[in-house]
Amino acid sequence: MDVARYDVFKLSEAMLAGDAERYARILDGLRAEGTATVLILWAIAEDIRALAKVSRAMQQSSNLATALRDARVWGAKQKLIERAVRRFTPTFAERALRQAALIDRLIKGLRQGDVWDELLQLGVRCARAGAR
Repeated sequence: MDVARYDVFKLSEAMLAGDAERYARILDGLRAEGTATVLILWAIAEDIRALAKVSRAMQQSSNLATALRDARVWGAKQKLIERAVRRFTPTFAERALRQAALIDRLIKGLRQGDVWDELLQLGVRCARAGAR
């Protein structure tokens, strides 16, 4: 039976929950299983984009429920985003999105570098955002 032990959605959940060690462990597992880096980046970037939208809306004095709805955050992901948005500033989220764009160029072969190392750095930075 070919069942993946790790999945990109659990990876993203670990990042949003602020669990850098779990993020690193899941990323290592995804790498060992040969998961496509483009899929990993997509999952992470989607959540960072949602965090950026919610964070910007909150900064403009929108209420959280409206911000989550406008960012199209539903279900179980809502609680994770609610907690993570307290750690993220719009500026931090924008920097994270710029790093995701760099990783996209690495994946496409337009830049040189280690895609897996960049994915690790991005996720750990996001998981530790706001940590003192």
